[in-house]
Amino acid sequence: MFRINKGINNSYDNTLINKYLPEEERTIPFKQMIYIGDGETDVPAMKMIKYQGGTAIAVYNPEIKSARDKPSPRQNCENLIRQNRAGYIAPADYTEGSPLDSLIRLVIEKIKAEVELKSFTL
Repeated sequence: MFRINKGINNSYDNTLINKYLPEEERTIPFKQMIYIGDGETDVPAMKMIKYQGGTAIAVYNPEIKSARDKPSPRQNCENLIRQNRAGYIAPADYTEGSPLDSLIRLVIEKIKAEVELKSFTL
C-alpha cells in the first residue's frame, strides 16, 4: 500500500519504500484508496487504510451461516465495523448492480467530490 501511495512501481526497492516523502508529494493519497478484504489476514491493511483516511470494505459470503461456536462471516464483518477496522460491509458479489458495486461507486463519487472540493480551498 505504501508502494502505491508513493508511486513505487517495483517490489524490490526497499530504499524507496522507507524514504520519507511528504504527503503532498505522494502519488496516490491514502484518502483516495479503497481496500476490499474478505479475511482475517486483511484486517491489518484495512485498519491502516481506514486510519489513514481511506475506505475499508469488509466482504463476506452470505451463504455461510454461523456455526454453533463460531460467528458467521457477516457477523465477523459487523465486528470489524464495531472495532473501527472497516467502514462498510457487503456480500462478496462483484457483479454489476450488486450492493457491493453500488457501495464502491458511491465511495468513488465521494472521493471525486472531495478532490473537486479541494480546488475551492487555499
